[in-house]
Amino acid sequence: CTFAAGMMTFLKYLLQLVVSPGQGWRDIARTAGDNSRKLAFSGLFPWLVVVGLSSFVRLLYVHDEGVADALLAGIINFGKFSVAYFMAPLIINSMILQATDAYISEDRLHILTACAIGLLAAIALLENCLPVSMTMLHFLPFFVGIVIWKGTEYLGVPSKDVGAFMILALLAIIAPPYVIGWLLGLIL
Repeated sequence: CTFAAGMMTFLKYLLQLVVSPGQGWRDIARTAGDNSRKLAFSGLFPWLVVVGLSSFVRLLYVHDEGVADALLAGIINFGKFSVAYFMAPLIINSMILQATDAYISEDRLHILTACAIGLLAAIALLENCLPVSMTMLHFLPFFVGIVIWKGTEYLGVPSKDVGAFMILALLAIIAPPYVIGWLLGLIL
């Protein structure tokens, strides 16, 4: 029961961030605490499993794909977002002193990363479930960038350092899933 509650809480956070990113981060700051591990393992990773499984929906409308192709696409989706979740805080922490003077809580950075990765995964879920490729979906990662920008207050990034932090965050959080997915697509 706590497993389902953790995932529902995570999905509630994602919905709040979509509806109103600024208010969503204030709500997360008030309710999530600093337990990023719990949020990741009871919310993000089950969500990534759902996104991975959504690759099988394509079998309903893409007739030249088989079960093995759908399984491989699901594994790639799960893998690229999981690796990105672990990579992003490492990249940001290793370069943060060059971008800002602020102290950024490790747990809050992991929560921001989990929510951003969760939103990117939601875009992948939409892509898997829609029978046609919609150009609009390719622009949704820019919205995730706006969500991250609104999260700079949650992290305590000083306003003078927001630009530098955003460049770092976009390169560390948004770019890796797409680069990893592209590389895995080449290999497999």
